[in-house]
Amino acid sequence: MQYVLEDMRASHPIISGQGEYVAYHVKDDQRLAVSLETYEKVYEIFAKHLPHFSKSSLLEEGSKRYESLRTKIKEIDPSLEITFIPRTLYELIYIQGCIEEDLTHKAICPRIDYQYLKVRTSLKTGGGEDQI
Repeated sequence: MQYVLEDMRASHPIISGQGEYVAYHVKDDQRLAVSLETYEKVYEIFAKHLPHFSKSSLLEEGSKRYESLRTKIKEIDPSLEITFIPRTLYELIYIQGCIEEDLTHKAICPRIDYQYLKVRTSLKTGGGEDQI
């Protein structure tokens, strides 16, 4: 079963859904970051091509969006490629970064509004504000 999943991932990459695209250059089989100038051009294209489709056409329209984006990105620079990053993945990476930051500083981020969290938790649990 694992062999089949690996084979599916290689031949059928995720190209649409809830998430974002990331752009990068591919040169000599290496992925390289884009310049600020290229970034601005690429993300202007991404913003103009936000998805507008119904559930029934999600897969078909998502596939068309990927190909359309890829074609327009290649017009900027033929070495550019895009990859779809599912929303859940980038949210988990963000959370991991926050946890690593807290561990490095040996403290929870000081920007968190603990009073808000205490009141919100109290309202949800029906308990006192000291519950967090």
